[in-house]
Amino acid sequence: MRRYGFPALVLLSLALVSGLASCSSPKTTTGQPREASASTFTGDEVVKPFKKRNGKPFRIAVVQSGDYFAYNDVLVSIRDGLAELGWVGKVDLSPEVRASVPNILQAWNQLPASASASTTTIFHRKTSASLPGSLSAQNNGPQYITFPPESFIDLNWTEDPNPPPALMALLGGERGVDLVISLGTLAGTFVSKVAQAGKLRVPVMIESVSDPLGAKIIPSLTDSGNDLVSASFDPGAYARQVRMFHQVTGFRRLGLIYTDTETGRSYAALDKVTNASKDLGFTIVPNTEVLEDPPDPKDIPKAEAAYVRAMEAIGPKVDAVYLAIQAGLTKDSLPAIIAVAERHRLPTFIMEGADFVWRGALLGESNTLQTIEGLYSARKLTRILAGILPRLLPQSNPHVPHIAINLAEARKLALDIPVDALLSADDVFTTILVDSPEVKK
Repeated sequence: MRRYGFPALVLLSLALVSGLASCSSPKTTTGQPREASASTFTGDEVVKPFKKRNGKPFRIAVVQSGDYFAYNDVLVSIRDGLAELGWVGKVDLSPEVRASVPNILQAWNQLPASASASTTTIFHRKTSASLPGSLSAQNNGPQYITFPPESFIDLNWTEDPNPPPALMALLGGERGVDLVISLGTLAGTFVSKVAQAGKLRVPVMIESVSDPLGAKIIPSLTDSGNDLVSASFDPGAYARQVRMFHQVTGFRRLGLIYTDTETGRSYAALDKVTNASKDLGFTIVPNTEVLEDPPDPKDIPKAEAAYVRAMEAIGPKVDAVYLAIQAGLTKDSLPAIIAVAERHRLPTFIMEGADFVWRGALLGESNTLQTIEGLYSARKLTRILAGILPRLLPQSNPHVPHIAINLAEARKLALDIPVDALLSADDVFTTILVDSPEVKK
């Protein structure tokens, strides 16, 4: 059972300062022509909703690197932020609908429950997904922004180094969209390649990338490198997570599972964890015997099994495990992963996904953080529609920690959670939700 209502106090006094990029003079890129500059909007000022000059709503396209639960949450949080700002009506989605981006987009566009997602542009796989009969979407209020399902592109973890033609057409302005939301490192990398080739014609917001600088998607924290590109991230987030984890548990040897590739190291925020280890005096115990994002969904169970084996291998060697982003770490594999952690009395911190804390991880970021980041990105999106160059908007979104704790898991590990951590937590879970099959080893 969940318990809420704890005040969000500062657990660690780590403040970061975000800067505004210094670049070319602003110009209107989409929407109504207006005199706009980087100084037009300051602080929490809200851009009042407006439609395009032809009276129609803005069209926002979505591109995802592949099927990944965090992308669903990020996309929903951005639209929830837009609803808070009055640009769209509020929509309540059932868990079944939230399970995939195609279903989410269909629900937002009020398609019938029997509508197929076959019109969605998907690479390297076919889908017969449809809105579940349990859809509970209620769309009320104004619609100044739409997310057309036919403009959705799923890259499905393609291993092709070149952007596919359909993505080139979308980013080149041939699909009639006003802005693109790019989800994940792979999608962001393709956007960067198109931008560097001088073929980007549509504003792009790069979201849900753990380290866009390390992945070479952007050249610096304060400059995206292209007038039509802006990334959203908190450069200190993962360092704060590791420091907080260390403060609560005092580990000396930290387990970290990732693929030893540029992408895998980026997903795991390896450089951030390494710097924290030097400052705090702990040792990183890595295991890289896991699989990269498999393009074929049939191979996901193999990635999950490999992750469980990696967990078993490092279990006796460490005091705690940082569960970073990895293809084998899924809702289905988590029960087996937590079982290994409990057998070795290992505290765990999940890099992404408050629901994973409910499912058995000891610590993680709370849902409150997702709400804050969604509103931040929604404000940025409306500023871009109002004529501000994406490059002129801040990319960094530093914030204080928002923590989720599972006390049931703490009891299993015989671990006492410090009182200040409990008082600072936004989400406290007193039970463990387990509804997924254990992965075969």
